[in-house]
Amino acid sequence: WFLHIGITKEVSDFNSKDNPQIVGIDRGLRFLATTFDSEGKTLFFDGQKVLRKRRKFLKVRRQLQSKNTTSAKRKLKQLAQRENRWMTDVNHRLAKTL
Repeated sequence: WFLHIGITKEVSDFNSKDNPQIVGIDRGLRFLATTFDSEGKTLFFDGQKVLRKRRKFLKVRRQLQSKNTTSAKRKLKQLAQRENRWMTDVNHRLAKTL
């Protein structure tokens, strides 16, 4: 069973004078993140290193999948976990930086 409840809450209008540090963030692949603040300052986080490493993981994954052995399947699981941990860490460090 699922129960969906819609709620409407009245909030006061946004006053930019109370919160002068407005930051806009755009996530992507070529640039992991692009930020823009209320002072007109833009910051880019390059994603080329991440793309190169993911391509390396892909190349190794293709080689292992073509072997189709039990040990290759075991290595594929390990590789997937390693890539997942690495990408989670990259995203965590990026979020902390922002």
